Amino acid sequence: MVISISTTPQARPLPTADNLADACHRVITQSQGDPATRFEQATHDRSGQDLVNVVSRLINDHETLEHREKEVRRFPNLLTIEDYVWRNGQAWHFNQVTIDNAHGRARYFDQVVAQQYGLDDFTRYI
Repeated sequence: MVISISTTPQARPLPTADNLADACHRVITQSQGDPATRFEQATHDRSGQDLVNVVSRLINDHETLEHREKEVRRFPNLLTIEDYVWRNGQAWHFNQVTIDNAHGRARYFDQVVAQQYGLDDFTRYI
């Protein structure tokens, strides 16, 4: 199904995040999407390498991909932790596999939106 051009999502600038905890906070408090209850519970009161480990597990878990894909279909400009990790993961001490998976997932979410709206290509966050 192709949706009319007036409702076509637009690329947005990625909100700035000073560190991983700030990025998690931005994902949790965004105005669209389902409440990020599980993500909030998993990341609450965590910092440093502990937070990196938790976020890595979420990014590398196939079940979270399926859930997030369904949500992106309903909220095409959904901000995800993957949007931050593939851009800042090295500075935040993620391993390369997780950074690559985050990038692949973010691109996949972009493709889901592009397909849904009949676009050749789409980037949610620039």
